[in-house]
Order: sequence, then structure tokens, then C-alpha cells
Amino acid sequence: MAAQQVTIVVYHALDATRADVHFAALRRRYNVVSLSDFLAARSSQTTESLPPKALIITFDDGHRSNHALKSMIQTHRIPVTIFLCSGIVGTYRHHGWSHANDSAEAQALKALPDEQRVQALLRNGHADRREYETRQSLSRDELAEMKSVVDFQSHTVFHPLLPACSSETVRCEIGESREALEREHGLKIYARAYPNGHYSDREVGLLQNPGYTCGLTSDPGFNDSKADPFRLRRVTLPDDAGVNEVIVKTSGLWAFLKVFGAKSTTPRRHLLWFLEDAP
Repeated sequence: MAAQQVTIVVYHALDATRADVHFAALRRRYNVVSLSDFLAARSSQTTESLPPKALIITFDDGHRSNHALKSMIQTHRIPVTIFLCSGIVGTYRHHGWSHANDSAEAQALKALPDEQRVQALLRNGHADRREYETRQSLSRDELAEMKSVVDFQSHTVFHPLLPACSSETVRCEIGESREALEREHGLKIYARAYPNGHYSDREVGLLQNPGYTCGLTSDPGFNDSKADPFRLRRVTLPDDAGVNEVIVKTSGLWAFLKVFGAKSTTPRRHLLWFLEDAP
């Protein structure tokens, strides 16, 4: 019997109205399970204990808009994991990328060694520990209110791209975020999502030391009982995606189209059939 493939999707700042539509569409096609249930099944080297077509829903960054999702999560009765930056959640601090002048600069900053990125953002007036007039992340009260329905996990302290950082910085980002989230918010941290999905063998190795049991990437694809728990694959879903895009991407057809779509009309015919057949 072929190993069951488990889908993990990742959002960021999905609004509640669209979440209602997306969650309903996903529940019609998949059995939504928790990240911890998948890890428990995988630890026994099998995913047979999971329901067929298992899917895990995650969110990165802990954006303040995530608070509005609580009622949707309860309405649809689905488990959700949100990855938090411990140095930003509960504060008026901002993510560095939001202070780039435009999307091109934001992308260019990702290619810089971390010290150069920090200096470039300082020239734009941003510092990781600066408190702004508006907040970008969940407040302490919002986090506490959502703990009963959301599995909160770690997304580092300040969301640097770890492969661009020194080993000392990576150790701090990995270890301190877990300690702060457990100490300050009473969470039980066992998982980390790599910022922007970027990682190297160094980060994978360091992540295994402080008590984490998994690391989530942005590498496309699916996971089975043999998946490396520190390189779990996720399907990225844009926050403004329509239902058809959600259906296609979670099915794996999107990746197929990217590879073969430019070479043949056949994938397009498959896509039209798939969408017409979808409930």
C-alpha cells in the first residue's frame, strides 16, 4: 500500500470572510487534522492512523488579523497552527520587510547577509526593537483568548532569514524564541516554521537540539511517514486566493501545471475538468 500523503498549507494574513470560504472548501475535500496528530502518527513510522486525505492548516507570522479567525476556526471545528515571532507578538514592533520601500527592495534585502540587511533597514528608519504607533502582530490578550482553539508555535524572535545569519544569531533565534513563548505566554513549543521557508543543514541541525520535534519549510510538496520532520513541506496559499486556486494548489495539480503547462495543452484540459468536477 502506498504511503498516505499529508498536505500542509500555509497562509499569513487571511481575512475572516475569505477564511470562511476557504475553510469550507478545504473541509469538503480533506480531513483537517492537527500538526501534533500528524507528528504523533509519524513517530510510529506510519500515517495509517490518520484519516484519508489528511490536511494541516498553518499560518506564519502571527499577524493581528489572525484574531478575527477565531470564530471561523470554531465554526468549522478545525485545528489550526499559528507560528509566532516571540520578539514581535504582544508588542508594537514591526517585521523588517514591511519597511522596505517596495517589493523589489524587500526581495533584494532577502539576498543580503543579515548584518547588511539590518543596516539597510536602519537607513529606512526601522529597528527590530523599535515600538511603532501601530501593531502588526497579535496582542497578548488576543493570543491568550485564542489559546483554547489555536496551537501557537515558534517562528523565531524577529523573523530573519536564518541561512543569512551568523551561527550565534541562529542559536539565539531558535532557542530564545521557544523560551520566551513558553515563559511569557504559557505555550508548549515543539515546532518551528523557518522564516520565509529558508533553511540550510545548519538550521536543521541546530533545531534538533533545543527540544523541537519538527521544522516546517516552504518547499512545495506533500509529507508521508518517511518525511524528514525537520524539512516538512508546505503548500503556500496566497491570502487573496480564490477558491479555485486553493483547490488546484492543494491537489498538487498546480505544481504539475508549472512544469508542463507551457509545453502542452493537456494540463489545461485537466485543469478545466478538475474545476468543473469540483463540488
